[in-house]
Amino acid sequence: MIRVMLVDDERPSLNELQYILNKMEGIHVEAQFCDAIDALQNFSTIDPDVVFLDIEMPELDGLSLAEELIQRKPELAIVFATAFDHYALQAFEHQAIDYVLKPFEEERIQKAMERIRERVSGREEPEEKIAQIEAFRRDGFRVKRISVWVNDRIVLMPLEKIAYFVAEEGTVFLVEGDHRHELHATMAQLEARFQGDGFFRCHRSFLVNLSRVEEMIPWFNNTYVLKISGQTEEIPVSRSRVKALKEYYQI
Repeated sequence: MIRVMLVDDERPSLNELQYILNKMEGIHVEAQFCDAIDALQNFSTIDPDVVFLDIEMPELDGLSLAEELIQRKPELAIVFATAFDHYALQAFEHQAIDYVLKPFEEERIQKAMERIRERVSGREEPEEKIAQIEAFRRDGFRVKRISVWVNDRIVLMPLEKIAYFVAEEGTVFLVEGDHRHELHATMAQLEARFQGDGFFRCHRSFLVNLSRVEEMIPWFNNTYVLKISGQTEEIPVSRSRVKALKEYYQI
C-alpha cells in the first residue's frame, strides 16, 4: 500500500485530488492539509511514501516544504501540483520529481502514480531531488524564509534576520542574534538555495548574509575575517574566496 499526503491551500483542489487517488488500487490518502506548516509538523507521524504539493502557498511555499520533507525522509516521492503551462515543464517530463497540472486530469494522476510505484523503493539520491527542486525554483520561485524548530514549534525565519550558516562537526546551524538553530541540510544545499538571495560561501564552514557584513578585516596570509552586524564571532574568508568577495563589494 502506498501512503499519500496532500498539501494545498485550496480545499477544492485537495478534495478533487483525494477523490481521484481513492479510485486507484493500492493507494491510500493518509491526510490532507491546507496549511504547509501543519503538514511539516505532522509529517513524521503520518510517514507517507508520496506527497502531492501545491507550489504557491502562503507562509511556506511548496518548494521549500519539499526540501524540508526530503531532509527528513530521503526516499520520499514528491509530486508538485502546479498551474504552470505544460510546455514550460516539458523539460521535467522524465525527472524523478513529477508534476501534475491544475485542473487535475485522472489520466495524468494515474501516470504520475505509475512512475512513483517504480520509485518508492528510494533508488534516487536526495541530492538529486534537491537539485531538481532548485531547477523549479530557478524558473521564478524564490524563497524568502526558512523554517526552523524553536521549542517544538516551527518558526518561519525571514532571510534578512539570518547572520550566517555554520557547519560544525557535521551539523549545520543557522545563526541569528544570540540564537543558533540546528538544520537538516548541508552547506552545499543551503548555498544552492540562497546564493541568489545575497548569501556568500566565504569558507567551507560558513555561508554569510552579505547584507549583514559591516567590516572586512585584513588577516594573515592575504585573507580576511568578516565582522557581522549583531554578532561577536568573526567569520573567516578562505584565500580562494577573497577575489569573489572583493568583486561583489567592488573593492
